[in-house]
Amino acid sequence: MIGGDSDRGKIAEAFSKIKEDMAKLNQEVYALKLDQKKLVEENLTLKKQILGNVLDKTTISEVVKETLKHHVSNNNHAILKKFNKKRKSILNTRISSLAMQQKLTLPEIKEIVVDQESLCSKATFYRYVDKMKSQGLIDSVKINELDIVVRT
Repeated sequence: MIGGDSDRGKIAEAFSKIKEDMAKLNQEVYALKLDQKKLVEENLTLKKQILGNVLDKTTISEVVKETLKHHVSNNNHAILKKFNKKRKSILNTRISSLAMQQKLTLPEIKEIVVDQESLCSKATFYRYVDKMKSQGLIDSVKINELDIVVRT
């Protein structure tokens, strides 16, 4: 029977898998952000040392090459490749979960997904929202002069 308990179970299982994948990707992105922060700090330290004429150009060049060798690996490319393959489901799930969890307006959800988490561009975000609305996955409800996005 379509729409029965077995379909709900499969959907719940699929969303559970997507949530696990998102959690793993978020951890990987967090680790990459920490690496980037460390690189920026090292870069600032090098700049300060250059201004103080502590290091010569050869030493600086060697430090930069060694740093890049450690931080630009195939692993980072694999993570980005994996993210791009699952991008559609990740964005749909993130938008849907924000609409379900909190009373947020569309601009607030855009702020989170696009500006804070950098999951996609603004244009891509709105394309996904329009598609989700046309599929009946989300809708907006007017509450006290605010258009709140809700999951249908």
